[in-house]
Amino acid sequence: MKSVFYQCALFAAIIAAGGCAPKNHSVDEDGAFDPIEPINRNIYGFNKKVDFFVMRPIAKGYDHFMPRPLKKPVDNFLSNLGEPSNIANHILQKNGDNAVRSSARLVFNSVFGLGGLFDVAGKMGIEEHDTDFGSTIRAYSYAWSGRQPGYIVAPLLGPSSLPDIIGGSADAYTKPDTYLESNQVKFYISGVRAVDARAQFLDSEGLIELSLDEYSFVRDFREELRQKESFDDDLWGEPENIWDK
Repeated sequence: MKSVFYQCALFAAIIAAGGCAPKNHSVDEDGAFDPIEPINRNIYGFNKKVDFFVMRPIAKGYDHFMPRPLKKPVDNFLSNLGEPSNIANHILQKNGDNAVRSSARLVFNSVFGLGGLFDVAGKMGIEEHDTDFGSTIRAYSYAWSGRQPGYIVAPLLGPSSLPDIIGGSADAYTKPDTYLESNQVKFYISGVRAVDARAQFLDSEGLIELSLDEYSFVRDFREELRQKESFDDDLWGEPENIWDK
């Protein structure tokens, strides 16, 4: 898995060097910045075939055979493993309130929720606020330059960008399962995480298939969502003034 990841990261670095988004480019006004669209479309087609023949059948089998009483605890457990990353990135993004909430969720769910199997914090009204290093890198990059990163479809990894690919590597070091001694257990957790994430998108497939241009729909929706996740004017202020604070 690591070799595949690093190949994708190298691929992203090479094509990202080909150009930068224009000043003040925004998803809402002009759509996602996609400087290598023909290449991205070909990779998207390849990824879709891999998904159709490999990931989708596995995800459907998981969704069908996994006992429903166990699905939610599995989701809760995987979410709890991501809380250290949430804490670190909320701090880096200057969002102290969410950092405190994520810290509280990690403590309550780990101690009273049997290692995160039960969302005790959620029942207490402490909602989950997901973030990652990709969002942090995007936020700092946009605050400094006012530019959005170029859209990338990475082989096997799917829709992404250079900040997201680099951030994905950093995220791995904040997940507790990364430091387990058993490679077999780490492999199982990574596998369940990937299959569980894919299974959650099974109900959304119809919406994507109804779009006139599936590639553009996925790209624009994904980039708009990432932009909203990465930059909060209330926290960061205007991009050109952020470094004056």
